[in-house]
Amino acid sequence: MKSIYVGIFALVMLVATGIVYAEKIADDTNDVWHWSKSNGTFKWASTSGEPNIDITEISYEIQGNKLIFKLKVKGTIENSDKAGYGIYYNTSEANYLVGYAQGTGTCFGISTDGTQVVGGNVTVTGNTLIGTIESIGLGTKIEFWGWAAKYSSTFGNTKEEWWGDWAPNSKAPTESNGEDTGSSEDTEKDGKGTPGFEMALLITAIALIVAFNRRNYYL
Repeated sequence: MKSIYVGIFALVMLVATGIVYAEKIADDTNDVWHWSKSNGTFKWASTSGEPNIDITEISYEIQGNKLIFKLKVKGTIENSDKAGYGIYYNTSEANYLVGYAQGTGTCFGISTDGTQVVGGNVTVTGNTLIGTIESIGLGTKIEFWGWAAKYSSTFGNTKEEWWGDWAPNSKAPTESNGEDTGSSEDTEKDGKGTPGFEMALLITAIALIVAFNRRNYYL
């Protein structure tokens, strides 16, 4: 009976605050993956030494016609030319992405039919990345996940040493619990991370181009 009252109270609070739907995905700490290569052999190994990209939680809320996305890390969201963060929310009506890389934030949505593109706002407070955007469609949720990464050389260079964390863990590029290795023949494939990881970077680039072109069109 107590659990019923707690559930009713939580529902009332969501309605009172205007939140009609919310979801959180908790992520384990000290589960950052480290990719390195030596003598033609690559290696994945878990590490606890990168708290600034160690995701603890991703979430989203729907408040009226607004979507609010959050990504939290164990340490602090890093304003660096070698670190980046992303949240991806894919639905049957629209795709939404929040990105923060090299100290610059990007937040946008694209309808699945390509007829609508909308930009949002990105803020960083301590250990939390927040993206707020107007909804252009929700439909049925297909996937919701986040990532954080740090590179040893230039941003996005997965041919050199780099670190990454994914939430949920099923999005990680290796299924091993502690360590994974591969031959030089696999390096080209596995050194790139997951297709979703690269797609998020690609979508961010496309969004910036679209936003730039739209801005010039109206000037």
